[in-house]
Order: sequence, then C-alpha cells, then structure tokens
Amino acid sequence: MCAVMCALLLGAGGCARFAPAVLLSTTPDAQACVTRFVASDAAIARAGTTDAQAWRVPGFPYLRVDRVTASLLDVVVDGAGRRAWLLRAAALDEQGRDVELNNSATTAAAPALAGCRARLLATLEHDDTGWNALRAAAARVPDDYSQWRRVVGLYPLSAGLVLGGVTRMQAHEMPHLDLATSGADANVTTYALAPTAPAQRIVLAALTIDALGLPQPGAAGLLSLLHAYAPQLSIDLHDVNDRLGLITRTPAGVAVDSAQPVLYADLAWTRFGDDRLLQLVYTWWYPARPARTPWDGLSGRLDGLTWRVTLDRDGEPLLYDVMHNCGCYHMFLPTPRLQPRAQSASLAEPPWIPFTVPAAWQGRVRLVLAPASHYLTAVAPALAATSARSYELRDYAALRSLPNGSNGYASLFDADGLVPDTRRAERWLLWPLGIVAPGSMRQWGHHATAFVGRRHFDEARLFERYFVRADSSSGAGATCAD
Repeated sequence: MCAVMCALLLGAGGCARFAPAVLLSTTPDAQACVTRFVASDAAIARAGTTDAQAWRVPGFPYLRVDRVTASLLDVVVDGAGRRAWLLRAAALDEQGRDVELNNSATTAAAPALAGCRARLLATLEHDDTGWNALRAAAARVPDDYSQWRRVVGLYPLSAGLVLGGVTRMQAHEMPHLDLATSGADANVTTYALAPTAPAQRIVLAALTIDALGLPQPGAAGLLSLLHAYAPQLSIDLHDVNDRLGLITRTPAGVAVDSAQPVLYADLAWTRFGDDRLLQLVYTWWYPARPARTPWDGLSGRLDGLTWRVTLDRDGEPLLYDVMHNCGCYHMFLPTPRLQPRAQSASLAEPPWIPFTVPAAWQGRVRLVLAPASHYLTAVAPALAATSARSYELRDYAALRSLPNGSNGYASLFDADGLVPDTRRAERWLLWPLGIVAPGSMRQWGHHATAFVGRRHFDEARLFERYFVRADSSSGAGATCAD
C-alpha cells in the first residue's frame, strides 16, 4: 500500500523533494558539494521556507526546472545547447534557493552553495551518463492535479457533471463579455501605468537569441516592453475590495495596501511550432472577493487576476489570455493572427475564447472588470489616461520574499505554491476533480486552469492545443485532443 501511495504522490510531485542525490563524481570535493546541497534542502524544509515556483529535479539538488525549461530538452543537440540548458536550470535553483535562504535568515550559506553549483555543473556538462540521467529526471514537471483525489472522487462521473456546469457558465452564467469601443463610464475608475519610463516597442529580431532559441530582451529592453503593453484597468469601486494594491506582510498576516496601486510583472516564454515566443505577465491583487450571500462558496480573502501578452515573431501581439489568481476563469483572447482549432470530442474542458481582439489596438488595451467578483466583462482600446489613477510595476519575484514586519522575510506562498488562508468553500464540492484547494490563490507555475482534463497556465505548448495560425495553409481544421 505504501508503494502505491508513493507512486500516486510522485504523479503529483509529492515524493520528488526527497529523491536521493545522484553523485556523478566520487571526488571528495564533489561529495562535499552534494552533501552541502542536501543539508541546505533539509534546513530550508525545517525552517518552512521552501519555494515552489520551480520544481527541484529529483537527484540533482542544484537544479530546478519550470515547464518551458523541461520542454526545451528536445532542442538540446550540442554542447552549447547543453551548457545553456544547464545554466538555465541552475539559475532557477539559485533564484529559488536565494529566496529560501533569505526567508530563513541563512544567506551566509549562499556563496558556498554557488561555488558548489558551478563545480557540479562543470562535471555534469561533460558527463554523458549523468546528462542522460538528468534528461530522464527533468523531462516533465509534475502537474498540479492529485490523482488519488480523482480516483476516490470517481472522476469520470464527477467530471461529466462539472463539464456541463462549465459549459453553461461559459455560455450563460458569467457576465456577458464583449469588445468595447467607447470611452469609460463616468462611474468607473481607470488605473493606468504611471509614465515613469519610455514605453517603446523593440524589434524582437534584433534581440539576443540564446542557444535554446529564447529571445533575451535584457533588463532595459524588458522594462520598455512591460511599459509598452501594460494594461489599463477599469472598475466601479464599490468598496476597498475593488482597489488593487501592494502586497504586504505583517505579524497579523497578508494585506493589500490600496494606497499603493501595483501590478507585479514578469517575463515568460512559450513555444508555438518552431518558435519560442516572449510573454509579458502582469498580476494584481485585491484584498478579498466579498460574499454576495451567506452561502457564497467563491468568496474569501485575497483575489486578483493575471493578464498575459504573448508577442509574435515580429514583436506584435499574437494572443492575450487572462485568469484569476486561483487559476479559475481562464480565457483566451486571440488576435486575427490565430484561429481556433476544431476540438475533438473528449471529456475535457473546452477553451474559453469569447472574441478576437483587433490587431489595430496593438496591445494597448483596457480591461473592464466587474466590482466584487472582479470578472473580466469587456476589453477595450486604451484611453488617453490623463485622469487615470496611476499604478506602478513591481517585480513578481518580490512576492517570494516580503518583509514580514518582524525584521525578517516571508513568502506570500507556502511550500505547495498556495497562498495560505485564501481557501474557498467551493473546495468541498470540487475536490473530486483533483485540484488541491480549488479557489485558493496560487504561485506562478501552479495554476491548474481546467477542472475537467488537465491544463496549466504555464504549459510550454499550451496555445498549440487550441489554435493554428490564420495564415497557415494546413491544420486549420485539425483536431486537438486534451
């Protein structure tokens, strides 16, 4: 029974944190370095500061991967590609471990770990046996679905019932989504990025392309892109829960300071055919989703949305998508460059594609949000924001290590990539679908966005499942199963 349970947990990533390290060299120095990383992981676990954003590669405690990095193993064909991949996986571990060490007040260990990581990478880079073992271990990031919940919850039956509800919600229950072309209503407040940096586009073809084919804009280029595509947000402010703000931590817990409107920004990549495309990601937070009735299972502490702009090969928008920070209500908003695939009949949640965003808007868009629920109700061209309330951009990574009000630091997220104390009552109804704590706010890399089937917001080839290029001479009528 124990072996069966561990196999199920491995399917959800549960046992991977404790996989024994693979020792590629028997030299005392290498042994000491591996021991140092294993001890660091144990100390971090004891301190309760484990960061879940990137997945620890079993057996290689100095490397972590996200879903895009794992997918890029199929393009590594030479030594330069291997080195670039290893450096990317090492950087993910360094970023995550620095967060963990800072939150546990043990940053003094970082230099020695960095030196060990470099030495272990140098060995692995030229060790074909070790590289092959790594490829097998890192080829797939575990998904965020619990297999045992689906087994116990009679998934085929419960999924069929929920699928009908999802279909009805997309068609009828959510507020009517539309394209809006007129100015904002006088009763709504519009937030717009404070003009503190030049909002200019960059010719992506002029960017550095690394050995894995990923465009690299650099710090200045990224800032320009983030400013160029930052959305405006329009909402009727019913109460403080409709005011976005800065995430803060105090000894009493997490709060949103609406006196400091903030969007948290980050860079990501996706794959579409042979292309590796840049993505600009904007996340914002509200204090809560207030209850409409005493039995409102969707209400709870903290709420927010994530808006993503995927840039095509020429730097123009290819597709937008948006979700709530629980992974809920994931919508795809393509430009005319894409058209939906015909989906095969299967027990899988269909993509929500309410409309196409005009190419003429060129990424300068305004999102109209409903008060309280914060549902997206319309997308419109950006306004001349002379009277808008200004927000600023902050690095999404700041959420992983926040001042905690007690001369220390703590993450917004726990070791499972969830925001504590944001549970929704809907979890009691939806647990058979396999998502742990449905409705809870989540960290990047842990947004399961379909109750029926399996889908993640950060999947490397997510858009290929649902779209083809409109100018493609083939594939427009192809089917794509979940």
